[in-house]
Amino acid sequence: MNRNFVIIALLLFILMFTLYSMFKTQKVKANGTIYIKADGSINPPDAPIQSEDNYTYTITRDIFNKTILIEKNGTIIDGKNHKLKGSGIYVPNDGFHISRVSNVTIKNVKITNYYSGVSLELCDNIVISNNEIINNSYAVYSSWCECCKLIGNRMAYSQGGCVYLVNSKDFTIINNEIFNNNVYGIRISSSLYCRIINNNISNNGYGIYMRLNSNGNSIYHNNFINNQVLIENSKNNKWDDGYPSGGNYWSDYACVDLYSGPYQNETRNDGIGDTPYIIDEDNMDRYPLMHPWKAVTIVSDVNHDGKVDILDVVLAASIYGCRVGEPGWNSEADVAPPYGIINILDLITIAANYGQTTT
Repeated sequence: MNRNFVIIALLLFILMFTLYSMFKTQKVKANGTIYIKADGSINPPDAPIQSEDNYTYTITRDIFNKTILIEKNGTIIDGKNHKLKGSGIYVPNDGFHISRVSNVTIKNVKITNYYSGVSLELCDNIVISNNEIINNSYAVYSSWCECCKLIGNRMAYSQGGCVYLVNSKDFTIINNEIFNNNVYGIRISSSLYCRIINNNISNNGYGIYMRLNSNGNSIYHNNFINNQVLIENSKNNKWDDGYPSGGNYWSDYACVDLYSGPYQNETRNDGIGDTPYIIDEDNMDRYPLMHPWKAVTIVSDVNHDGKVDILDVVLAASIYGCRVGEPGWNSEADVAPPYGIINILDLITIAANYGQTTT
């Protein structure tokens, strides 16, 4: 056999073996998981996440092709605007996976290219705030969760749908930008007593898709622009905050504003349409807004009347010591960590914001 041929064949074999080894190593690395363990430790220890107190964690650089799995109660993760980028929206992976834990906050992370940007399962009092969750199959997927909050996030270009709540309860979605999502912006299935307030919901397949006996939910002060709402088998939902607070802005609402008052029969306009916005026979916005709502959220406005006053203090004080799941629980009074209980820190936070208004 030609000696040169043998040498070339051997070199090609070495090259192919080296490339295979590199690919295999990269593949293992790509499918890895970063754990924040129940004892507060980080595994692997060289992951780009730091903590000095096993309570507050900081992401120190961009993270690629990893899932961050949180097993510790009371965790706060600050992404410092770093990226968490997955390996593809059709690959069964999550950016953050949170299951069977409580009182976790995730903030300031840019999450992209995952099947689920954030996956929540059987947990409570999770706060997802000020993140950019772009170009995933789902931005946030929640199943069997209670008293969780999405606050101030930008969520867009989700291919399967943006926010998906399944069998969830007392979920708050407030002050978010939800736009350009395929199929729907928010999907609610078999979920109760959720609040969707102060959001800009625009250019989605459907703004909200509500189904399977999702009852007792409150949806108001949102801007629905270039998308409609689809309701299936869901009743007793509240689509406005009464008069004069009003309901939602609907870009396809074509009626006039000539009158005012709770019955819209008093002469002068008031920024509220004279006739209701009809969604279906069981769901309507009684006080549709004539102009887009300016999404302003005041922390500590427990009763959502646009100001922080003695009523908010009294409401919070009346349930002092109440824990999530107990009679009388009101997540709007739970404004300071540790979440899940109304304590002195909540009262102090409300008092510190006393006098603030939306105007």
